[in-house]
Amino acid sequence: MTPTIFEGLLQRIAQVGHKQDTTFRKCIPLGARLAMSLHYFATGDSLQSIAFGFRKMFFLLKES
Repeated sequence: MTPTIFEGLLQRIAQVGHKQDTTFRKCIPLGARLAMSLHYFATGDSLQSIAFGFRKMFFLLKES
């Protein structure tokens, strides 16, 4: 999927998928939720496996 198509999908679901942070936790950004959903549909991996992969990637990016 090209970045242009991803951005187009993100804009289409922006109004429906928007969530707000609470005092207890921050919401997962809409782009990350869309990426996880597309990854799930494309691979059929378990949700636990996908969540672990995204957490690992997030922490690696945060450290650099």
